[in-house]
Amino acid sequence: MNSTERVRRSRLKARQRGLCITCCVRKPRQGLAVCDGCQSTVKQYRRKRREEAYRQEEIRQLIAGHERAGDIAEVSRLHKDAAQHYHDALHAERSPSSSNGIVSQSVLAAPDRARLCEKLATALFSTSTPEKAHPWLERALREYSSDSAHADKAIAVLKRMENHRWLECKTDTTPDIIAKAVDIAERAGNKQLVKLTKTLLAYCLHVVGRYEESDAMLSRIARVTNDDDGPVQLLYYDQRAIKAAFVGERDRAYSDFERAAHIGVHKVRGYSQTTVWDDYALAATALGEIDLAKLCHERALLVARRYHIHWRTSYLCLRYADVLARMGQFEPAREYVMDALSYDIHTPRVTTLLAAVAIPLAIHLQDDWLLKRCASPRALDLALRSGETILAARVATAFAQWYAKAGEAREARAVLKQALRLVRHVYWCWDLALEIARSGSPSDMPQARSLLDVRSKQSHPEVALACLHLFDAYVAQREQRLDASQRHAAEAVAAFRAIKWEAYAAAAHALLPGTTAYQTKRTENGVVDGMRPMLTIREQQVADLVLHGLTNRAIAERLNISENTVESHMSGIMSRLGVRSRHQLSATLSESSEEL
Repeated sequence: MNSTERVRRSRLKARQRGLCITCCVRKPRQGLAVCDGCQSTVKQYRRKRREEAYRQEEIRQLIAGHERAGDIAEVSRLHKDAAQHYHDALHAERSPSSSNGIVSQSVLAAPDRARLCEKLATALFSTSTPEKAHPWLERALREYSSDSAHADKAIAVLKRMENHRWLECKTDTTPDIIAKAVDIAERAGNKQLVKLTKTLLAYCLHVVGRYEESDAMLSRIARVTNDDDGPVQLLYYDQRAIKAAFVGERDRAYSDFERAAHIGVHKVRGYSQTTVWDDYALAATALGEIDLAKLCHERALLVARRYHIHWRTSYLCLRYADVLARMGQFEPAREYVMDALSYDIHTPRVTTLLAAVAIPLAIHLQDDWLLKRCASPRALDLALRSGETILAARVATAFAQWYAKAGEAREARAVLKQALRLVRHVYWCWDLALEIARSGSPSDMPQARSLLDVRSKQSHPEVALACLHLFDAYVAQREQRLDASQRHAAEAVAAFRAIKWEAYAAAAHALLPGTTAYQTKRTENGVVDGMRPMLTIREQQVADLVLHGLTNRAIAERLNISENTVESHMSGIMSRLGVRSRHQLSATLSESSEEL
């Protein structure tokens, strides 16, 4: 006999005996089947159920309100406020419940919880502490992975996790993360997701130096057309452009970068735009067109500021400072390093780039404060463990210069040797080769020179050839072959000036005896003569009003545009003219007006 049958029989016996059919103990009043005590209990239970239903409805409305407020804040690019609202939405159902004996059910369904986790992670990614987003991505991934219908959302989360691993300088783990995304896409049978994940996997493999695997993966991707999704097109053309630039195919690289940039403006926008412009700038520098690289960095920085992506703005300030330093504009470069520091970002990616860019700059400017601020031993450890050959080479070179300056020749040689073991291609690793020639171990010189030599035999080898001349000049100087050193140095000066790498031309010029101080082609403040034509018509209008002392609000009223638009124009003007503050902008424009 089951429990239901036992209860039925007990109630039947209670009815026959005139007892309450609920408790089967007390007698109910005349004409009733349930005693007063049980009736009161049932009423109280129903009341508590209604109260619980009302409470859950209130929580649902509270969650929906927080989510709407977060969406509005995110659209307004108030990422920190958006993150707080999403966080409050996720924790709204944890409010203390009444002790009514009713077991509270979760108000949020699994897909809703995953959606809020993803939104919270997205908002945090654009703040000064993007690393806080990772736990929320893991929670979202657990929810999405449990349902095959959410393959696209699971892949989106894995893509963001790859970004976070890159931010944490754990880039060697990114291919495994994206390989999971490829597997999910293939099992889902979604062609767009397959293209996207395979292209992203090719990108990750390239970053960690697995070039053959990257090329093989890219070649297996089905043809991408204008009918494909915007992210698929952008990532595909960006990766194809990087591959072309890697071997000196300039025209093809620029063509694909322009297509990716166009797609970024019209179909994707936001963070992905900054990625394309940053990659474009790195390729242009490697191909010997530093003015183009400078312009691309300016565009990337403008987009990051427009979308208020704080860590990315700090990162791109350092990228821009690096280009300015190569061009011999050391003081403006220092200003942009200080701008990057003002954001107070401690993410490993920014910490390592700060060391790579600011250590050589601080040594050149003899700025001990900046040197102490950026030369964190943690940065070297992060770079060498990251799995990224370019990052490891650049940070190791910066620390080797610092060690050499401090007279610690053994430490300098050791760190250069450690980085050289990781490098298979000279692309963006010229500084490592040059520092090995200047202060590295003689046993490492043949391998370092061979990297430059291989690149010098490919298309558009201007940078590699210039570096080869300086490399040979350093080696000859160390071997006391002064005539050969001077000959190579003179050739290096001419080669570097041709590609406008003024800082390197100055370094080569310093090897020539009995010469005057090296004069760059730039003015002392780092602004090119005839700067006004660099600005658009609207930017010139804004600049003229700044020169007359108007505030952003007054400029907005005068030009009948929003104050946010004025701020965007101001960011673009300052980026293009290489200034950091409104005061510097006014002074620069005044000097330019006097010259004209």
